[in-house]
Amino acid sequence: NIPTSDEIFLGKIDKIWVFLKEVYDVFAMHDVDIWLKHIIGQWANPILEFYDLHFSPETINPPHNGLCNDMLDGKILLALMHYFSSSVMDSPSPSFRNLFRAPESQEQFIENLQYVFKIAGSYGLPIWWTPEEFFQNSANNTEFV
Repeated sequence: NIPTSDEIFLGKIDKIWVFLKEVYDVFAMHDVDIWLKHIIGQWANPILEFYDLHFSPETINPPHNGLCNDMLDGKILLALMHYFSSSVMDSPSPSFRNLFRAPESQEQFIENLQYVFKIAGSYGLPIWWTPEEFFQNSANNTEFV
């Protein structure tokens, strides 16, 4: 997979992208994989307990394949945004009753995310995506999440 120096020197874009992806995986994502267990288990899960939420065993245990599914419906994202937003420290928790508990369709996921982003906007948090963009990009994309 790794391109030769000649392929890079000749400017073969597809080979350069392969090389950059390999470097990224080895040097950047390696540390993320190592720390993900600590981030989820020791940092995020205790916070989520305040909201009666938790990460699934698939996320907590290596190789942490459940992260995308756990984040997709917006509940964990909403809880973390609420917890860390200084403008809402004294405000009540958001109502998780307005969210589908186990969304079964793309429309239900999008509806959850619309509520999450509306609440985030009311907290003064910047929103970089539409609910549709978040849904499309977070499915099976741990690096995006």
